[in-house]
Amino acid sequence: MGGVDLKQYEPNKIIELSAGPGESSGGVKVTLFGREYNIRGHGNTKYVQKLATFITERAEDIKRSAAGAASSDLVILTLLNITDEMFQHKHANEETIKKLEEKTDRLLKAIDRLV
Repeated sequence: MGGVDLKQYEPNKIIELSAGPGESSGGVKVTLFGREYNIRGHGNTKYVQKLATFITERAEDIKRSAAGAASSDLVILTLLNITDEMFQHKHANEETIKKLEEKTDRLLKAIDRLV
């Protein structure tokens, strides 16, 4: 991936999504930083487009805040930011589940006392 100058790409063109010849079998072609990937198994082109748009927006945010970063650095920073957000959501979900389990346990104990 190294050596690709992001300045040559328009912000909404960092990732381009086009239906590939395998679209009927669930294949979608995604171009990321000038390199084409064929994504299979995602049957829903609109969903893959949504993912591509999300990655594009994140990469552009990071590109603005890390002006002059090499494209390989931009990819790594984008991955780190997306992964950080995913871990934060995962942690928040785990905390919510823990609280719900505690409340459920208290409610069950209260019901047992009434019955």
